[in-house]
Amino acid sequence: MVALAAMLAAMGRSRFTSGNDLAGTMFTFPKSNRLLNRGDFKPAMDCGDKVVSSELVVLVKESPSVTNSLESADTSRRASNSRLGLVVSKKVGNAVVRNRLKRVLRESFRLRNTLQGHDIVVIARGHAASSTNQDLGAAFERSLSRLTRRKTCPR
Repeated sequence: MVALAAMLAAMGRSRFTSGNDLAGTMFTFPKSNRLLNRGDFKPAMDCGDKVVSSELVVLVKESPSVTNSLESADTSRRASNSRLGLVVSKKVGNAVVRNRLKRVLRESFRLRNTLQGHDIVVIARGHAASSTNQDLGAAFERSLSRLTRRKTCPR
């Protein structure tokens, strides 16, 4: 919170500006970057590459390539951007805990995503509830780096 206020102050803006508020537009998670329905999740969960840690299970599958020229511009954008899907069940904790995990993982994806053109599914495990925000971000980053190494070094 203090970092956001300092950044906005450096840009000559207050956190409480009206109209075209910079804080409201900088940290968004648009629908084009999300996995929204079962059909989006299924390919990554069925045959995606998997990395398991004590906090998270990360599944990654290349986004389906755009083959039909009649498809919308939104679909063609998906081929270049990575999309994130989060699975946080009630076994992890109550609604407050689950929402905190989702916020932290979305922000980690926004800041540290190194895989382009992939669908990423993150499943939170029980140990994630007791982890700090920094630990969750580090676990997500480690998982992505392991997947990146796996992609560049064929076995």
